[in-house]
Order: sequence, then structure tokens, then C-alpha cells
Amino acid sequence: MKMNHNLNITFGATLVSNVNIKKLDKENSRYINKNASVVELDEFNKNDITAVSDTAYYWLYDLYGSNIAYNLKSKAKYPDLYENDKFFALTTQTSSFDKLNDKKIQGLVELQERDNNIIYIDFLQVNPDLIYVTEPPKYNHVGQSIIKALQDKYNDKTIILNSTKTALPFYQKLGFKKLSTDKKNNQYYWNKTQ
Repeated sequence: MKMNHNLNITFGATLVSNVNIKKLDKENSRYINKNASVVELDEFNKNDITAVSDTAYYWLYDLYGSNIAYNLKSKAKYPDLYENDKFFALTTQTSSFDKLNDKKIQGLVELQERDNNIIYIDFLQVNPDLIYVTEPPKYNHVGQSIIKALQDKYNDKTIILNSTKTALPFYQKLGFKKLSTDKKNNQYYWNKTQ
């Protein structure tokens, strides 16, 4: 039976995990712990959609951020087409997720629940201001915190993703292994039992 999603009451993003990232203490030139949150976005909540769209805009429409924003908005319009997609954000906001603050979002993820045992990460994007900089970034460990939160949430499943050569050491450090011996295949997987 098809459900009319437009009749659902939405409350906005929900907490998945409290995490610690590192924030630059400029006075002492070192990183200190900073509380942050990984939240699951509500694709039918206008505030969540707007927050992610605005974030993609601030990130100068970085390719992955823009794709995540577009797909989140599309899921609200075409829920059957995107029925297995889930969207997450890492934010320095630690409460009131029903009013997600776009300026505090530091990372975004889109994934698909492909079957009962497979989670496929389509896109992972950390705020480009934290990556493409010549000075020490304001925050560190954003991507790592997102992946670890997803590993905790989906600890009974296999997580699969495509990796670029430059990102591969990052994923390997988090326990991802090559899915195939084929050199052209750039898919990697993680599961708790490996």
C-alpha cells in the first residue's frame, strides 16, 4: 500500500550520535575536543531541506554537497524513487535539531539501504573550508566522526563505498577493505565481523 507522505507530520533532524571532533584553539595552536552531533535528516521537513540547500550554497556548490542537497529535495517530491535513501549531517549544533542551523553543518552524507545487510554510501562531503585550505582548518576529524557514527548505527550491516585514490588511506584507517581483486574496481567495504 502506498502511503501519502505529504500527510506525515515532520519534526526535523533526529540525533544519531553525539561525537567529538577537534576544534582549533588558535591561542595555543592546538586542537581541543569539540562536541558535535551526527543527525539523520528528515526529507519531508522544509527546514532540513533548506538547511542542506543553504549549506551546499555556502560550500560553493561543491559537487557532492550539491548532489546531496538535490537528492534530499527530490526525495520529498518523489519518495518512491528515493525510498531507500537516507541523509545525515554532522553539525556543531548539540540540540534543537528541529531547527537545524545551516551554518553549523560541517559534513553531509547520502546513503542507500540496498537490502537487509548492505548500506551503500553514495556521497560523503566535509565542508570544503576544512579540506582545501593552506592554514590549519577550524575543525578536524569531521569525516572520521561521520563514518564512525554510521559504523555504530549500522554495525550489523556491510557498508560499501567507492573511494578515490587520495581518500583511500582515510577509509583504510577506518577499517575499509577492497571489495574485489579487480584493479579497476574502487569499491571498499566495512563490516564489524571482518
